[in-house]
Amino acid sequence: MIEPEPLLSNPDKRILDVAGTRAFLVERKIEPLRLENWPSPKAVLFVLDESYRIEGYRGWLEHRIPTMARLSNVIFDPLLPSVLEDKAPGSAETVEFKITSKGSVDYFVIKESGEIVRVKHNDPMEKTYYVRIESLFYVKDGLLPK
Repeated sequence: MIEPEPLLSNPDKRILDVAGTRAFLVERKIEPLRLENWPSPKAVLFVLDESYRIEGYRGWLEHRIPTMARLSNVIFDPLLPSVLEDKAPGSAETVEFKITSKGSVDYFVIKESGEIVRVKHNDPMEKTYYVRIESLFYVKDGLLPK
C-alpha cells in the first residue's frame, strides 16, 4: 500500500476541514442556504463532511480530496427521521435533506492558502446526496474556477 504524502511540512498542500470550508465561504459573503427561501435554487455548494470525504475518496492523495461540490439542477426533498433510518443508516440525527443533482457536479479543494482547485468534474447524471442544511450554500458567480 502506498503511504499518503506528508502534508504538514508543505503548506501549499494543506486543505481546509469542514469548519474551515464553511468559514471560508462566509468570509467571502457566500450565504448559507435558508429554508425560508424556498423554492430552492437550481445550483448549490455542498460542503462535504469528513465521513463522506473519508468513505468516498479512499486512495486519493489527501490534498486532492474534495472539500466541497457545486451541484447543478438540484431537487430537494426534506426527510423525516423514519425515512432516514432506511436511507442513511446511522445518520438519522444529522441528515435533513435528500438532494438529487441531475446536472453536472464539480468537486473542489480549498487550500489553507485560499486557493480553490477543481479536482473533478462529472458530466450531467443523476446522483443523490443526504445532507444537513448547514452544509449547503448559495452559488456565487466568480468564486469558483470553471
